[in-house]
Amino acid sequence: MKKTLFFLLIFIASELLLFAQDGTGPFRKDVVTRKKINSKFNELYMQNSEIGYLTFPYTQQGAPYDYLLTGYIVPHYYVFPTDWRIGLVITPAVRVRIMDGESKPVRTPSYIPGGTLYFKLNRDTAHYKYLSVALFHHSNGQDGAPLNLDGSVNLYNGNFGTNFIEVGLNFGSQTETKNRYFKLGLEAHSGLIEKWDEPAFRGRYGNLRVNYKMSGAKYITHFADFVKTKALKKPTTKKTQELWRTVFEGMVIIDPNVSMEWYKLFNAELKVYRKIGNSPNTSWFFSAGYLGQDYYNVYFEQNYPVVRFGLAAGSSFFQRTKYKDPEKEEEAFKY
Repeated sequence: MKKTLFFLLIFIASELLLFAQDGTGPFRKDVVTRKKINSKFNELYMQNSEIGYLTFPYTQQGAPYDYLLTGYIVPHYYVFPTDWRIGLVITPAVRVRIMDGESKPVRTPSYIPGGTLYFKLNRDTAHYKYLSVALFHHSNGQDGAPLNLDGSVNLYNGNFGTNFIEVGLNFGSQTETKNRYFKLGLEAHSGLIEKWDEPAFRGRYGNLRVNYKMSGAKYITHFADFVKTKALKKPTTKKTQELWRTVFEGMVIIDPNVSMEWYKLFNAELKVYRKIGNSPNTSWFFSAGYLGQDYYNVYFEQNYPVVRFGLAAGSSFFQRTKYKDPEKEEEAFKY
C-alpha cells in the first residue's frame, strides 16, 4: 500500500512538472497569452489565500481560558514562477495563544508547516475555477503523555501530532469593484489509516472533514493616485485597492470513527476585514462564530462560541490591479 501510494505521488508530480513547462501541452497557441493568463491566476491564488491575524489584549472571548493575545502567523512563499500553469505555495503557519497567568505562558503552540499546489481549471479570470491540493503537518512540539490518569487530555505538555491532505474546489467571479470566492474542500488526516498521528486521540479527533469558505471583497480606486498624477500632470491611471472583505468559513466532521454530540461536529465563523488606509497588507478585523472542535492542537475537545478583534495581515491584501473587463481585453486573450 505504501509503495503504491509512493509511486502514484511520483507519477503525479512528474506529470505536473511536465504540464508546468510552457513549451508543451494542449494549449500551445500563444505562449505570451498563456503566460499572462497564468500570471492572472497566480494573483487569484494570492488574493484568495488564507489571512493571518493578531488579536488585541483580551479581545478573544468565549474560550474556557483568558488569553492576553492570540495570533495566527501564516506566511506564503510562492515558489514557482508566476507564469507557470501550476502554482506551488509553501506555508509554515503557526498558531499561538498567550494565556493570562503569572508567567504569561504560550501553552503548546501549533506548528503547521506544509504546502499547496494550485491548478487552474479554466482560462476565464472573470469567472475563474481552480483546484488546490494541500499537504500539511500539525504538531505542538511537546513530548508529554497525551492523556492524564483520569483519561482527560493533557493540556500542559501533552503530545499532539497529525498529518493531513486537503483537496479543494475553488471558484468565483470578479469585476473591477468586487471579488466573490467560494471553496469546498475534503480534508483527510493520517489518523484515518492509523499512521503518523497520536494514537491516544483516535476516535476523539475528527480525521475526516468537509471544509467550506465563502468570501466577498470590495475594491475602490485609490484617491491618492488621482491627486499624485494630476499634481505631476501625468495621465490618470486606475489602480484598485481592497476596502472590505467578508468571509464565512468552517468545517463539518464526517469521520465515521468519531462518535460525539452533534454540536461538537462543526465549526462556523464570520470574519469582517477593513483595510487600513494606504497600508499594503494590513486591516482591522472582527470575527464571531462557534467552535465545536478547537483547531489549537491538544485543546481540540473544547467547544465554545468565540469573538475576536484585532489586526489581520496577508499577501492577499497587497495593492495591485486585479481585473480587466473581458470585453476590453485584447483579442489574444480570448480562447
